[in-house]
Amino acid sequence: MSAVGGRRPIGVRSGPDRNWQLARLAVQTWYAPLCGLRVWGRDRVPATGACVLAINHIGVLDPILVGMASPRTVDYMAKRELFDVPGLRHVIGAFGAFSVRRGSSDRDAIRLARDRLRAERCLGIFVEGTRQPTQAIGSVKPGAAMLALAEDVPVVAVCLQVYHPPRGERGPARLGGAPHVAFGPPLDLSRHPRNARGYRAAGAEIEAELRSLRSFIISAQRVGSPVAAVPPAAHPDPSAEVPDGRP
Repeated sequence: MSAVGGRRPIGVRSGPDRNWQLARLAVQTWYAPLCGLRVWGRDRVPATGACVLAINHIGVLDPILVGMASPRTVDYMAKRELFDVPGLRHVIGAFGAFSVRRGSSDRDAIRLARDRLRAERCLGIFVEGTRQPTQAIGSVKPGAAMLALAEDVPVVAVCLQVYHPPRGERGPARLGGAPHVAFGPPLDLSRHPRNARGYRAAGAEIEAELRSLRSFIISAQRVGSPVAAVPPAAHPDPSAEVPDGRP
């Protein structure tokens, strides 16, 4: 799929790509083995072209963890409050993030997001709108679906969970929990109409995909989180999240 109307993409920004490359080299060398980071399905992220990563949100380190797991640089939509923190705005800006006002229609943020997609970037959105109190998937907001439909680009659902091993189990995960990340297949949402009803339906499809990925991660964790495990190719019924009894 390509940008609507044949508009010429903006030039690729090399700064964030370079910064993410250096960060991956540093973090993957020591942090990933230390914390027990496990990633499934990273090859499902399109190698080129615009795409939207629709990510669940469970902790403050989520942007770093998904950024390390992704094979491509991720330009995040970040809450505006982060850009008010002295020094932090320059750091996250250097990695391609831009601000959005939560709970309102932020025209500037929407314009910037569409510009990034027209530049064939990989746009990261925490689709629940805010960090969740548990690791369960929350209600998905329609913003990611709206952007994907507006620019005719695929959506890749990304589910992040933290595994807390039983007492007595050894390994790097004992250092506070092992982050596990699963990528779903690229979703073509173009069959949905570009209106409020279509955005809600597309958002529900993304939510179902996230729930399916969470079920996969939980099932993988039950059998030792094997590297060779493969996330589902398509989501089942939206209500099919594993009833594992944990929050």
